[in-house]
Amino acid sequence: MVKKTIKTEPKSWQEYNQRYMDIYHPPLLPMPDIPVASHHGAYMVKRRFDVHTGVDLFTCEGSDVFSIEEGEIVAIRKFTGNEAGTDFWENTMAIDIEGKTGTICYGEIEPSSSLKVGDTVKGGQFIGKVKRVLKEYKGKATSMLHVAIHRHGLKYLLKDQNDPDMESFYDLQLDPTMLLIQLKNKADLKMLKITGQIREVNY
Repeated sequence: MVKKTIKTEPKSWQEYNQRYMDIYHPPLLPMPDIPVASHHGAYMVKRRFDVHTGVDLFTCEGSDVFSIEEGEIVAIRKFTGNEAGTDFWENTMAIDIEGKTGTICYGEIEPSSSLKVGDTVKGGQFIGKVKRVLKEYKGKATSMLHVAIHRHGLKYLLKDQNDPDMESFYDLQLDPTMLLIQLKNKADLKMLKITGQIREVNY
C-alpha cells in the first residue's frame, strides 16, 4: 500500500512566514516602501518608454544589494544606458540569479567584481551596489534597485522591452510585489532589532 503525503496549507500568517520566509532575505536594508497600483515604479505600469516588468525600490545611490535567495548567477549584463540601447538613462548593470523562486533580476546596480556567471550565491549575500539611473532630477528619485522575477529556465534574457512581439516576453514574468512587501516587513523587524527598539525577533 502506497502512503500519500498530504501537504497542508498554512493556517495563519505567522505559520506562512515561519514555513516559507526563512529562505528569503531582503535585497536592501532598510527596505523602502513598495510601489503598487499606478505608481511609476510598480509592476506592469505603462510608462513613457516601456511597460515596467519589475518593481523599483527607491533608495540612495551606493546602497548595498543582497541576494534574495540562494541561486546560480546565470547572467551579468548591461541593463541601461548607451551600451544597453537606452541612452536616456545612465549606464547600469544587472545580475540574474536563478533559485527556487525563478530567475531574479537585480537591475540598475554595479555588480560586485568578485562575482561571475556560474557562481552560486547564498541568500543575503552581498552582490553589488545601487547606481544612479536617471540623468536628471525632476522631482523623482534618481537611483533605485529594479527587481524582476522570471520563470525557471530563463538562462539569458534575450528579449527586451522594445521587442514588437511582447506576449512571450510577458508570459515569462512573475509579479514580485507580494514577495517584496513581505520582505519589507521582515526587514523592518530586523532593523527594529538592530536599533534595540525590540529585544527579540523570530522570523
